[in-house]
Formats: sequence, structure tokens, C-alpha cells
Amino acid sequence: MKRSLLIAAVLLIGLVFAGAAFAQDKPAAASDKPAKITKQAKGKKGFAGEVVKVDIAENIIVVKGKKGEETFDIKDVKWKIYKGADEVKAGDFVVISSMDAEGKKIAKRIMKGKRPIEKKAKIKKDEAKPASDTSTAPASAK
Repeated sequence: MKRSLLIAAVLLIGLVFAGAAFAQDKPAAASDKPAKITKQAKGKKGFAGEVVKVDIAENIIVVKGKKGEETFDIKDVKWKIYKGADEVKAGDFVVISSMDAEGKKIAKRIMKGKRPIEKKAKIKKDEAKPASDTSTAPASAK
């Protein structure tokens, strides 16, 4: 009898603690959270191209790459090689690591890059060799 009362008491205490755990406040609503920064499935996005415009007052940089022009927010950017936005000039080639947040592209790191070498069309071996005259016509004798 004492044993069954002890088991019942232990179960009752366990249920009380379990109920208290479920009664805790739920986390804040999604609207209270700061803007979520999303990453591309493969990690950070990279973009390379030629600087079109740098606007220090608006904290933006416009870069033209293979996919067209992109505008990046440079408010909290980490500069590599450059010391700041005032050193970047239109025409410089840069590589930017960025993330998307609320539909804006936010630059995380900007570094000076090297322009890619344009690939020249491969010349076929047949076209590369000069045509040699291999005619078997006899030389004219005088």
C-alpha cells in the first residue's frame, strides 16, 4: 500500500513539472524579430565586376558584371586592400561577397580584384597553318 502511494505521488509530481514546462511563454512573434538575412544555398554570394559608381552619402556601390549592374549597400562592409569607400574609383575591378536582406544586397566584404583575361577563340590547327603550294606541276624549262 505504501509503495503504491509512493509511485502515485512520484507520477503526480512528474505531471506537475511537465505541465509547468508546457505553460511557459511562447517565443516572440515573427514581427518582433529583426530582419532575417538569407544566404544562397551554396553560401555567400559572390559578385565581380567593374565599379560604375560609389556614393558615400547613400552608402552604395554600383558594379557592372557579367550579369548586369548590381547595387550593393556598403554600410557595414569589411574592406580588403582598400581602406575605405573613398579609395574606390569608377573603373576599378572589385570582388564583392554579399548577402540578401529584405530584398537588398548587402556587401559584407569588398576587395580589389584582377580583371579576367578574355578567352580568345581557339584556332583550329588546320586554319592556323599557312597554305603551302604543293602542286606537282613541272617547273617551266627555258
